[in-house]
Amino acid sequence: VSVGDLILSNSTFNNQLSGVLNLMAANANISFSSSTTEILNNYGTINRGGETGPVVISATMNNTGTINVTIGTLEISNANSQLNGGIYNVSGGAILLWTSTLTISGTLTGLLNGPIEWSGNVSVPTTATFNFSGPAGVNWTIGALNGAGTLTNLTTINLTGTSNTSVGTATTLTNVGTLNITSVGNLILTNSTLNNQPSGVLNLVTANGNISYSSSVTETLNNLGTINRSGDNGLVTIDATMTNTGTINVTNGTLDINDTNTQLNGGIYNVSSGAILEWSS
Repeated sequence: VSVGDLILSNSTFNNQLSGVLNLMAANANISFSSSTTEILNNYGTINRGGETGPVVISATMNNTGTINVTIGTLEISNANSQLNGGIYNVSGGAILLWTSTLTISGTLTGLLNGPIEWSGNVSVPTTATFNFSGPAGVNWTIGALNGAGTLTNLTTINLTGTSNTSVGTATTLTNVGTLNITSVGNLILTNSTLNNQPSGVLNLVTANGNISYSSSVTETLNNLGTINRSGDNGLVTIDATMTNTGTINVTNGTLDINDTNTQLNGGIYNVSSGAILEWSS
């Protein structure tokens, strides 16, 4: 147990399939100094255990193995890090924190009793899938999804906090699970697509947590599943171009559909007493 860093300087640390790397002490980080290449390749198991507090991996990490966070916070913070599949288990009260930029691919699995905090940019150049179990899900607090590929969500993504989040050019977010917008920031589509599939549930919970666009020619929301406007009594606006064949439920507040290219191709529209579904464009 050390409170000093393990520093990589133009060097490589390989944690092989049978290898176990235990990060036990707060602020005992894996970092770099005066370096152009500092690589941690994890094929085995990384455990964040021991005491509470933060541990940061600021070296470039390539992960195909297992990361367990049972206590404290483990932060992955290098713009060149890649998560190529892998298993990610987070215990209740612990946090796996993604900052900077992460490139992801393949299927990411694991048990999330505590959250993954997505607090940077996530790049998907080809395809990636979130297939986590557990009650906590992924908390997307700030940053963009980009890379021109497709991220498929089979689990729960919670948009939280006060900042805008965005889906960048030629990038697709496909929701098969649950997408909760509980933030007061917008989800901004920029020449990108949000697909809410037949089993997908999109919950619009907080006033001014809108689905909008910026500097965009095409910003598409395809709803084949269920959109729920619930929570508080304020206004939520869908400014992106929506094509709806699914179900829209408004149980609280107002849901405003406001784009001149929006199409309602059949669909089910349920509005509770005191709530409003508004078509304003």
